[in-house]
Amino acid sequence: MSLLALTLALIGVAPLVSHLRGSGSTPLLLVDGNNLRGATVFALSQEALASELARWAAAAELPCVLVLDHGTEQRCWPLGDFLSVTLAGPAQSADDALVRDTNWALRAGLDVAVFTSDRGLTSRV
Repeated sequence: MSLLALTLALIGVAPLVSHLRGSGSTPLLLVDGNNLRGATVFALSQEALASELARWAAAAELPCVLVLDHGTEQRCWPLGDFLSVTLAGPAQSADDALVRDTNWALRAGLDVAVFTSDRGLTSRV
């Protein structure tokens, strides 16, 4: 998948974002990074995905969190004004982190959407 194709895939969330913004709030988009990379048979590096997603999120003015598996510890850092990158750490999967972050966002009163095609994950959020 090219970076342009990735961008077009992300634009597919536009109707959902428009619907949520219609309620008067800006939604938080949580992105299942490994699921998205897996759609490309992992031809897209984590760095390339993060870079492209940061550009897309800034253009859409949409706060996003890119969640990835692994890392020596759980950590999260900003990558631009609209994207944060989270590493799940060694004790949990990115899916676990996405469930945790979805629940946190909902308890905080935020509108949240999870971008994934993982049916196992969608049944948990």
